[in-house]
Amino acid sequence: MNSDRMIEILNSSQADAWEMRECTTEGWEFYFIRHNLDQNRTRNVTHVDVTVYVNMDDGKSVGMANGEIHLTWNEHEVQDAVARLCENARYGVNPVFDLNHPVDVAVCHQEVDPYDNARDYIHAMQSITETEQAYLNSYEIFTQADTIRYRNSNGIDVTEVTPSSMVEVIVNARKDDHEIELYRMYRSGSCDERYLKQEIEKTMQYGMDRLQATDTPSGLYVPVLFSTEESVRIYDWFISQIDTAYIYRGISKVQKNDRLMEADAACPLTIRAVQTLPNSSFNHVIDEEGARIEDRVLIDQGVVTSLVGPRRFCQYLHEDDTFNLTNYVVTPSSISEEQIRSGSYLEVVEFSGFEVNAITGDIFGEIRLGYLHDENGVTVVKGGSVSGNIADQKKDMLFSDCLRQYNNKSVPAVTCLKHLTIAGCAKN
Repeated sequence: MNSDRMIEILNSSQADAWEMRECTTEGWEFYFIRHNLDQNRTRNVTHVDVTVYVNMDDGKSVGMANGEIHLTWNEHEVQDAVARLCENARYGVNPVFDLNHPVDVAVCHQEVDPYDNARDYIHAMQSITETEQAYLNSYEIFTQADTIRYRNSNGIDVTEVTPSSMVEVIVNARKDDHEIELYRMYRSGSCDERYLKQEIEKTMQYGMDRLQATDTPSGLYVPVLFSTEESVRIYDWFISQIDTAYIYRGISKVQKNDRLMEADAACPLTIRAVQTLPNSSFNHVIDEEGARIEDRVLIDQGVVTSLVGPRRFCQYLHEDDTFNLTNYVVTPSSISEEQIRSGSYLEVVEFSGFEVNAITGDIFGEIRLGYLHDENGVTVVKGGSVSGNIADQKKDMLFSDCLRQYNNKSVPAVTCLKHLTIAGCAKN
């Protein structure tokens, strides 16, 4: 059964409103052991997700339920599935809200060839410089073209084609009889060969350094620098505070025009939502609920200027002109990386886990590899942890005048938090 017939069934069902998201994925997968191809396969699958809404008798509430409808089902099976969704919706009741309405959007119908994209990745991986001590153990390449068609009962009907790719890599580093593995996963739209090579070769160096690392000293009172993808979690915290779902549920207390940073902060923060970011796998003209995505300042010099989030929570907060965030860019500061790196500091490049809790603001990460810079030079360290709370860091937080992009997020290349607690595992 095709999705057009499904819509006819939805329109004749007990659903008062509905949404349908049809995604057809054409993709290639390659699995390598060292540089030897172990297996490869293609994918061509379609998933149809349907959400139904049923108005309650009180006129103030609406029930909602979601499920997948399979194209292989016959008409009777689809009718039964929709009827069950409508019945289930009566048990998922929320305050009433309206779905998005049609708006003018300029859809770019780009040609995406996942095989060509995979070929570029294979070439990039095979050009990486390896040694007997640091080399690629294995890697897996996934490339795809997603054709996404979103429709709802208010008349939205938009189709987009977007590229998406992921590479998983295991790097081995060894010294004498000691050997370790480092895992990496890279997501993007298509292959950026230069970036990929730099990141993997840097990971190889991290592996070699970790083999000679000493325990992190106790009693350290120095700033902590973040220069890898973990820094994204710091900026994600600021984004979580302006998400309408967090605000409505009371997790965040932020409102528009509130300050997220002190007026005299060392680096006042500005974050922009952007519809398109080079090589992002999240470049869309509408979000997953049909809202138009726009370039917009969300936080301006530490002040909240716009909210983002799911449609229903935006309506509950009377914020209709909003969308779910896809890409964002942090405006760089006027402080150079060299200035941030002056004096003593601990740069942590590998964590066993790093988190900035959206509810409490607590920061915690276990150190796997770091570089301690002080009057004695540079010492490679491992073990121990860093911890603190974002509320104690915002005023004196520093970030660089250049950016680094991690798929759909462009953040400062170096971020410095000055007041984290460093728990070492060795005495000075």
